[in-house]
Amino acid sequence: MQLQRLTTFNPYSYLNAKKADGLEVIKPFQNSARYDTESFKNVMQEKARASGIVNGIQIADFSKRMEYSEDLPNFDPSVKLGLDYLKSCFDFTNSREFDALTEAEDFTGMSDAEIYKAIYEKYQYCYGEDFYRAYDIKYIAAPSDYDPYYPVLRRFDKEVMAACGFDYDNYNKLETLRKEALYGDMSDYEIREAILDKYELSDGMSFRELYHISGELSSVGLDGGIKGYLDLLWYDFSAAPKAAMNAMNEETDLFLIREKYFNTNVTMSYIEQLKNIHTNRSMYGLSYPDFKTALSQILNGLKL
Repeated sequence: MQLQRLTTFNPYSYLNAKKADGLEVIKPFQNSARYDTESFKNVMQEKARASGIVNGIQIADFSKRMEYSEDLPNFDPSVKLGLDYLKSCFDFTNSREFDALTEAEDFTGMSDAEIYKAIYEKYQYCYGEDFYRAYDIKYIAAPSDYDPYYPVLRRFDKEVMAACGFDYDNYNKLETLRKEALYGDMSDYEIREAILDKYELSDGMSFRELYHISGELSSVGLDGGIKGYLDLLWYDFSAAPKAAMNAMNEETDLFLIREKYFNTNVTMSYIEQLKNIHTNRSMYGLSYPDFKTALSQILNGLKL
């Protein structure tokens, strides 16, 4: 399903989003079915049987270029690139059901990991299976009035913390809960292998795959700091796209530059850059002790 443009649809009525020029904020949706006794999982299963919606959730495809020129005429290209990527991670098809499903939740007798998983499944259903991939690649943030994506991520974190009884002082607990909720009692090695198995790497690893793999590993605290190192190397492109364009050709399409980069396989010279960052940070006690283990496992079997 094609996502509706920001000028005509705001799925986040519960956030009380401010009205900005060109952004029409809808009234809170009042016609959702009420589920007073059933759990979210039961509701979702029932809807799956009725319409097959759950199994048909659109998988994000951020190889497609999104146009924002009409909505954001004065925004820097880096901001447009960021919104383009964020948009690709979300599917708002079922977003109007969020409030009703939230009201029906009952976590009585559930462990924190079980609560995390229930809330995570709700967000996947309402905002797309890949909504959490929005964390994988960093861009300069757009003004809040024009960004309906990050509020969902922040709300997810806050909802989990509130339901499990902790706050931002213990933010890292989100990684622990996610690890237990999605992978149970699997070892760190087994979890990394399970994540890597999702990707076809027989012909090497593209930068697109590397960012997603490191993002998944980081979300459960098993990336060995690689995600942060990638963010540092990515900054030159994401924060200074005009320079990148001028270096190549002023008329070059920045979206195509990004896609060409994403589709290129990771090289050993790039891996050496990651290692150099790790070495430099180690001198100041800022490195991760499991960096080598994580990197070795990621690169195992790859032809670089």
